[in-house]
Amino acid sequence: MGNRLRIKEILRERGISVVEFADKLGIERQNAYNVFTKPTWQRLEQCSEILKMPISDFFEKDDSEINGYIEYRGTIYRITDMQSFQILSDIIRNSNKQMKK
Repeated sequence: MGNRLRIKEILRERGISVVEFADKLGIERQNAYNVFTKPTWQRLEQCSEILKMPISDFFEKDDSEINGYIEYRGTIYRITDMQSFQILSDIIRNSNKQMKK
């Protein structure tokens, strides 16, 4: 499931370095790269406050009929159609089965 994040691109457009951004987040520079690839919802909220823009603007837009994001166990999944929703449902169902064993 693609969650093309635009945070790094937004920083570049605004002339903000990764070092500056990491400092504003209160993290080490090398940890900032996790924000560009697999951020938590809390980290996205923090980025939203720092960059003064809605979280939805961090994600690439498309023409999908369904468009949403769901965080499950620290990973954010993008839902763009019934198939991607079903895939996430299967992930959750399988995870719950594993936990019961």
